[in-house]
Amino acid sequence: MDDFTYLSKLIIFSTKDVIEYKENKSTAYSLLQRLQKDNKIKKIRNNLYSCVNPATDSIYASKYQIGSSISETSFISHTSALEYYGLNNQVSNSVYVSSLTKFNTFEFEGITYQYQPTNTDSLVNEPKYTDKIRISDLERSVIDSIKEMEKIAGVEEVLSNLSISGILNVEKLKKYLDYNNIQNLYKRVGFILSLYESQNKLPTNFFEYCKEKSSNTTIYLTKDAKQQGSFNKEWNLIVTNNLMYFINHQYDEH
Repeated sequence: MDDFTYLSKLIIFSTKDVIEYKENKSTAYSLLQRLQKDNKIKKIRNNLYSCVNPATDSIYASKYQIGSSISETSFISHTSALEYYGLNNQVSNSVYVSSLTKFNTFEFEGITYQYQPTNTDSLVNEPKYTDKIRISDLERSVIDSIKEMEKIAGVEEVLSNLSISGILNVEKLKKYLDYNNIQNLYKRVGFILSLYESQNKLPTNFFEYCKEKSSNTTIYLTKDAKQQGSFNKEWNLIVTNNLMYFINHQYDEH
């Protein structure tokens, strides 16, 4: 088996992988330089490469494989995970990647790989029939997206994703909510998921659980609600009028 064939089977690889393959550091670096010069591999970032498919002139690695390989603990998360699960109709040029170790956000071939800090890899898995993809499961992805919705995708995009989220696992939702242990997050998650109760099939006791864990303080669902919003008595929060219009219009369609 020649060098290119061997490396192409790895899909995505590090300098360390090449050194172990060639069993010589100098030979490994020479091989990397030669293959880059011949446009047979591309350097994604320091210490990360993928072979170029000669039929398409694109690298073999997908954006999900790249994100999962940035560090030993990196995984696809937030709305990028929802996109992977087929819940986002718009393909984004950003990939949100959580990692226990920090890396610098970078761009490769028009896609930005955005670092998202985390201190746990709970509810992260490697999907069956895939290679070198690590991703937060659906329930964690939903909660992370709601938690960071104003910083990442925007509220309306998150709500659009959740409107087609399908059945969610109650115990996983509770587990990750309890891990975060943020009173206002229980409230936001409970309120937003209650909007799509018919789709996600969550039982009434889940929403009661969220209410019990929430604070009695009135909060704003988003920062914009401080300017002009409507009070939701059930969840004791204030939602912008524009967002309520969006929610009602979207919900009527379902």
